[in-house]
Amino acid sequence: MGYAEIVGAVRLDGGVKRFSMLTIKQQLAPYRDRLGAALCKQMTGGLRNRGILTLPATLPTDEREWVILIDEKSALGDALTLATKAMLMSRIGMPMPPGAHEKHKRLARPL
Repeated sequence: MGYAEIVGAVRLDGGVKRFSMLTIKQQLAPYRDRLGAALCKQMTGGLRNRGILTLPATLPTDEREWVILIDEKSALGDALTLATKAMLMSRIGMPMPPGAHEKHKRLARPL
């Protein structure tokens, strides 16, 4: 199992799936003895490039930890992306620019 299988499993389960870091390590880096910070950052980037968000934002180095993988194109992925943008803008003291949420309109409740 590699990136394609993990991405497929996440999408098959409606866009959200919980994995242990041990499982992710066994599938993405079976030849490695330990999870290091560099390897976790590399795996996080590989998942991100394939449209998968991770909670926590960077995969942890402890094999006993559990993480949640979210399809970026799912409703939860859209909400998480929008919340991240809003939080980043808030940190620098600026409001969300007009139209920043246009692609997320499907999240809004119809009036």
